Amino acid sequence: MKRRLAVVMCAIGLALGGCWSSPTVLDDAAFTGPPVTQSVAEGRHLLIVQSPTPGWKVTIDRTDPRLDEDLVFMTLERPDPGALYAQVVTEQRVLTNVVQTRPIRVYARVVEFAQRKNFPPYRPLPAQSDLTD
Repeated sequence: MKRRLAVVMCAIGLALGGCWSSPTVLDDAAFTGPPVTQSVAEGRHLLIVQSPTPGWKVTIDRTDPRLDEDLVFMTLERPDPGALYAQVVTEQRVLTNVVQTRPIRVYARVVEFAQRKNFPPYRPLPAQSDLTD
């Protein structure tokens, strides 16, 4: 009985460990989606997304501090296909929690509207020099 309980507890531990693992990242190809640029605001890194319509939703999923840089993971959600949007390029600004003195590497992905599982992997943004406003 104790052995069975130990096996069950190990299985639960392994399953939970997978929940906290790093996000899936593919470094072999750059991100393809709306253009994302970097700037600085309020002493922190600012990500600027130029989406083709106002219906896009931009979120920062997580930030992973590393020794020499911070990794920032963001998701861009496509607009609701049942809604009408003006064909106007819209600029969205998302302020990170990383101070401007720390270098960052940004990874992004595009998901369909209301997609809640089977997310695509993150891909790196093209390297940019530090920009300031």
